[in-house]
Amino acid sequence: MSDVINVTSANFAAEVEDSDKPFVLDFWAEWCGPCKAFMPVLHQFAEKFPQVRIGKVNVDNEPELCQRFNIMSIPTVVFIKNGKAVGTAIGSMSLNDFIERAKAALGL
Repeated sequence: MSDVINVTSANFAAEVEDSDKPFVLDFWAEWCGPCKAFMPVLHQFAEKFPQVRIGKVNVDNEPELCQRFNIMSIPTVVFIKNGKAVGTAIGSMSLNDFIERAKAALGL
């Protein structure tokens, strides 16, 4: 997956809020099996939709971002457009399901 950004509280505004492209923000953890199972879907999505930026937030390292987006379980993906959260997807899912959710949230 090209250009996946490690998103932190320190770079969130510059990388995500100020982005002129839609953003998929994946909340995950190293120890999370479903997060690892979802990774290939995210890679495939990135290949099909290069106009969307992909960022990953490690929930163990970024409690402030987890609180900001009310992350209660992982994996959780937050769809961001024009700097604002416009949708979420919780849990691992198929590529087709993920694409449908992303299209609906981001207007792709």
